[in-house]
Amino acid sequence: MKRIVPFLFLTTYLSAAEKPDLASRIPGFGCSDSTSFEGNKTVAHSLDKNVFVYKTRTNTYFPSVLFRIGMMDFDFQQFNYHVQSFMGQQFASVIPYAGMSYEFPIKMRKGGSFDNYIELNFLLPQALKEQRLLEADLSDISASIATGRDVAPTNKKFDLVIAIGLTGGRLHYGEINYTYNYAGYTYNQFYFGPQLSVMPKFIFGQLVIGARGSYRIDLLHQNWSGDPGADVIGPATASGWTAEVVIGLQLGTYY
Repeated sequence: MKRIVPFLFLTTYLSAAEKPDLASRIPGFGCSDSTSFEGNKTVAHSLDKNVFVYKTRTNTYFPSVLFRIGMMDFDFQQFNYHVQSFMGQQFASVIPYAGMSYEFPIKMRKGGSFDNYIELNFLLPQALKEQRLLEADLSDISASIATGRDVAPTNKKFDLVIAIGLTGGRLHYGEINYTYNYAGYTYNQFYFGPQLSVMPKFIFGQLVIGARGSYRIDLLHQNWSGDPGADVIGPATASGWTAEVVIGLQLGTYY
């Protein structure tokens, strides 16, 4: 007499943050084992191993590399008083910048993940000139690190990440007076503090397109530090908002 004994059928629990609709999109979902007997002799044994592929895919969170371009706002009120006295002009307080970031999710034991990123940004250099006699230049470099959660986890093609982290950087300002063949002074302002951001992004295969808005609070409130003999510029703060668009690649694909 031949008996067929169903041995096992597995289903895997998916948390909301782990894209619950993936199961229906993966061929070979589940696992089964069947054994055939003839008397006391085993004549056949088979195991569908697709479940191991399934579990690997659905429990994986892929990192991303993103390129950013946007506008960064600064409180330049006191700074521009000085620039106005030297140049007769002022820098705009909203300045374009570009940068890149690496985003890496960390899976939580109870399901879901924390979305983390590190980034490096460069303010696009700004210059003011006055009849080829005076020149002023402004530049910046900044870095940030943050962690957050996706508050729209049920859609695998859309993320809405709210993150909090730390940001810091250095603003550099230089002025030249060509009338007297004089190099003038250079100044630096350092800033550091918390930053809150909201980032919606769409995922099309491996392509990521999105935007981000954030606000930073400068805890240092440092005056601009200049060369010996330079004027004091301050009090100063680098608190302000940023708005940007992002495009990049997710280093893996959800099936």
